[in-house]
Formats: sequence, structure tokens, C-alpha cells
Amino acid sequence: MPNNSEISMYKEHGIKPIIFIDSCICLRIVKVVDYGKQATNVELQKILSLKKYISEHDIEINPFFGLLELCFKGDKANEEKYWDFKNRISFFKELPLKRFVNFSYKYERDYFIFRRPSLNLHGQALHLDLAVLYSYCCLLKIRLLAKKGLTKSHAFENIKAFFNWMKDDLDMGMGAEYKLALSILGGQTKFRKMIALDSKTSDIRKILMATAWDLFNAKNASNSFRFFKLFGENVYPIFMTNDNNLFELFRGSSLTFIKDGGKHLESSFLHNSEFEYPHLDEQFIQWNNENHLEALIDRRNKPPKIMDETILPFVQILESANGVI
Repeated sequence: MPNNSEISMYKEHGIKPIIFIDSCICLRIVKVVDYGKQATNVELQKILSLKKYISEHDIEINPFFGLLELCFKGDKANEEKYWDFKNRISFFKELPLKRFVNFSYKYERDYFIFRRPSLNLHGQALHLDLAVLYSYCCLLKIRLLAKKGLTKSHAFENIKAFFNWMKDDLDMGMGAEYKLALSILGGQTKFRKMIALDSKTSDIRKILMATAWDLFNAKNASNSFRFFKLFGENVYPIFMTNDNNLFELFRGSSLTFIKDGGKHLESSFLHNSEFEYPHLDEQFIQWNNENHLEALIDRRNKPPKIMDETILPFVQILESANGVI
């Protein structure tokens, strides 16, 4: 997390630092607001530390992406739940630090709601559902390839198969999902739980959808370029998550190139990242770099395409192949 001098530097340059919190942190804040010291399944000290940090550093937290995950189910949005949680997190942000850490508050008594701002969550539901569905489809494909074997002898061919499937069949590059494929198929076993590789059949869909939402939230909540295009505001986004694997997946990456999609928000990005894949070598790096640059050049004038009639057949086929019930 940035310290005082870093935050001051950002603000001096007209850059606004914002912490975007994931769904787990949203839920834990809501629990502490409702139950105080009696909140269960909450690492209370972490929530108190977060409150101290945002108060002492005068930095904003934003729960938007975390709440989307909590309040969307399929193509439906629960706006009542969204505002119940959003108001509690606003209360957490606004309450003076001393009162919060001493638990000298009652949400129902101390927080007043004068009016509810308009927010058309239902209008965005279909688009969000499709974006998460594309990620879910990629996870199904990674899982299917992983079932062929995770030994070094399978790694290169499995990753090439996933890359070519994205390029030729899915017709879309999914960067975070590709990095997860590299991690799992390239020999980092700690990430296998993100694709439910050792889970019961009845849990596969639930775990993969949770991972799809995590990737969706992390990508969007750390994209300062997109924020500037949407709002015309320079933002330094910080994505805060309680999921160590999700943190490790994005750690050690640095942005090197952006292809602006113009009016399309799905612009392309190239990242440098630490190379920590035990099953992969210099031959793979050369293949990977050449093929990614070639694909980027080939698609330079091609607008992104997200359509349910394209993705749903893939999902159905891959769910069947994975034994999803």
C-alpha cells in the first residue's frame, strides 16, 4: 500500500489514489458494521487496520466491483442488496476513526439515508454477465487441458492449444486468463484450486464462476487507462483482495504497451511479468512473444466482439467435457 509521501506525490500530479475492495472485504466490512466485536468469521484486526489506513492517509475506498459480484446472479441484479451493502460501507468510510475502533456506534441509529441515487444495475446486467461468462469459458478450457496432465512434457503443447483456441475459436485474447493458464499448466501447482481441479463435480461451476468474477474484478479495478477513458480523471487504482492466489497471479507485472481501442473499451495491453514457470524455458518465451505480437498486429483494427450466441455453445460443450452438473 502507498505511504504518505507516495500518496502526496500522486495528488500533486493530479492523480487520485483509490482502493477498490473485493467481495470478501466488502462482506467483512458489512459484518463489522452490523455486529461490531461480535462479528463472526471476520479477521477484525484487518478491518480496523483498513479503517485506520484510509482515515490517516485520507484515501478513498470503492466497493463497486466487489458489490457487483455479490449482487449479480446470472443476468439479474439485486439492487436492494446492493444498496444495503453500499450504505454500510459508506458508513464505514464516513464514521470518525475513534468511534469506529471503539465500536461506539449503531448503524441503524447513526446512518441516515435521505434518498437513494439512481443506478441502473439491471441495464448493465447482460453486459456484465457476458464478460464474466467469457472468463468462465476460458477457465473451463484451462481445466480441460489440465486434466490431460500437468507434467512438464504436457506444458508447452497445452499452453499452445489454449492460446490458439482463444485466437481462432473464442476470437478474443484474455490476458489474465492466459496468465492463469501459464501458471497452472506451467507448473505452479498452488493455482490449481482456482480451476477446481481437485474438487467435487458438484462444486466445479461454483468455484469457476467465483474465479471468473475475481479475475473480472481485478482486471477492471486496476485499469487506470479505462478509468481515464470513462471519466476523464487520472486515477491510481489499488485492488485490495483477501485471496492470496489472486494477488500472486497479478503480482510482478508491469505495463509496457497499450493499444487504444478508440470508442471500444476493450483495449489491448502487453505486460512484462516475472517468469516463474518451472515447466517452461527459453524456447517457450520466444514462441510466446512472437505469437502474441503477431496476434496483436493481426487484430490491430478489429473491434472486440462479445456476443452471447458465440460464447454459449462453447460453454455448453466445455461444461459437458468437464463433467459439470
